[in-house]
Amino acid sequence: MLACSMAYYKKREWETITEYANGRSKKAREVRHDFRIVLPGGRRLTKTFKNLDAGRRWAAEQERLVEMGAYVVGIEQAKDVTLRQILERFLEEDESKRKSPTHASSCAAPLIAQLGGIPLARLTPEDIGAYRDERLLQKRRRGGGRAGQPSVELDRTVQPSTVKKELAFLARVIDVATKRWGYRLPFGNPARGVERPSEGSGRDRRLVNDEEERLLAAAGSNLVLSSAIVLLIETAARRGELWAIEWRDIDYERKTLLLRGEDAGASKTGQANTRRTVPLSPRAVDAFKALEPKREKDRVGKVFHIDVESISQAFERARKRAHIKNLTLHDLRHEATSRLFELGLNMMEVSTITGHKTLDMLRRYTQLRAEQIGMRMETLVAQTAGTSAPLEIQLAAIREELALLRKN
Repeated sequence: MLACSMAYYKKREWETITEYANGRSKKAREVRHDFRIVLPGGRRLTKTFKNLDAGRRWAAEQERLVEMGAYVVGIEQAKDVTLRQILERFLEEDESKRKSPTHASSCAAPLIAQLGGIPLARLTPEDIGAYRDERLLQKRRRGGGRAGQPSVELDRTVQPSTVKKELAFLARVIDVATKRWGYRLPFGNPARGVERPSEGSGRDRRLVNDEEERLLAAAGSNLVLSSAIVLLIETAARRGELWAIEWRDIDYERKTLLLRGEDAGASKTGQANTRRTVPLSPRAVDAFKALEPKREKDRVGKVFHIDVESISQAFERARKRAHIKNLTLHDLRHEATSRLFELGLNMMEVSTITGHKTLDMLRRYTQLRAEQIGMRMETLVAQTAGTSAPLEIQLAAIREELALLRKN
């Protein structure tokens, strides 16, 4: 039996024999087309046709009538359910199947807070546009590291990239509600027509002057915080990747570190068991050894045991004590990536260490200092000074090298 949307179709054939009075008989082949419609609630409607096209027209008409009824019911249901209920259902039913449940929860929280009371059928693009504009003016908050600990407000506003992700999340949730849960919206998904904020050119914040020394001094006796700061700068790891490190991932003999994205949300790509091996500098080795338990048998499991959110809050407090403005924990990864380029590594070598999947993503983290380019230019001039090549060729080589540096 073949399935066609809500209609089920089956072709039946058999032979008939007609006997005549003169003793002759005639064989014929009979054909019938059975169509069956499954109505809401499980009730079935069946009809047989001699003509296939007539059966198809009947099935299509029945499906249209059923769909019209479901559409009306879906609209009424959308009037009775709030966006909060839709988002909470999505988190409960769908997020167990998704790569990073924490990402969905963080996107849903502000949407519920500002739009949660609006019925799904009454949610408009204007409502979502107002949400977008208001979110861009709000201060960022960092969640509490321990159960029951309140979140803290940071001294910077919500980034356009964050709002863009929240709007994309909302559009996906409404798609699920209309395509899988039976809700109907007469004017379509209202989140699909809202202009997303531009992410711009990305952050270019780097450590300047003595900020690194001041930051480490402000960490004081907090060995976990000071070690985390050093390791983020030396390994270019993401915060979640650093917190997923286990003692078995460190190879002091080979001076390498295995970064794993096994924890939910630890890998930005969302891929399970994402791994890469990065080199360990002497400074990174010292930071790990400072965290080592005194007894060898205790060197099992994860290196960092406190909640990852706690280290973010501790970093904020240290940053304020050091009187450093507009610096985030993730900016240390930006700093580490730029330093790798300044060491002379090319883009493919750096991407192997940092784990960036595209070169466009990597360029956003690369802000070479003007003095570094100047130093490189002096080196190039010195290299070509003893050659017999014409001056214009020497200058062309220098310009090409500088163009590559700036492009990177």
